[in-house]
Amino acid sequence: MHGNVWERCQDVWDKNYYAASPPDDPGGPPGSTGRVVRGGGCGQPAGCCRSAYRNSSAPGWRSGDLGFRVSQVLAEK
Repeated sequence: MHGNVWERCQDVWDKNYYAASPPDDPGGPPGSTGRVVRGGGCGQPAGCCRSAYRNSSAPGWRSGDLGFRVSQVLAEK
């Protein structure tokens, strides 16, 4: 999966946010307009192709090597 396409995340971008962010589900600082992208896309160096690698993109940026992951929370039985 890593290195196939950049994964656009819901989090907003701040380069230094994780140094002081809450430990559980940090969503990014309020007021930031950039979005977090993770994982590196095809054509990126190997060091970028891992889930921990973060970068930013403008909210409207479109590219052939940018996608998102669909998920669903299942109800408990």
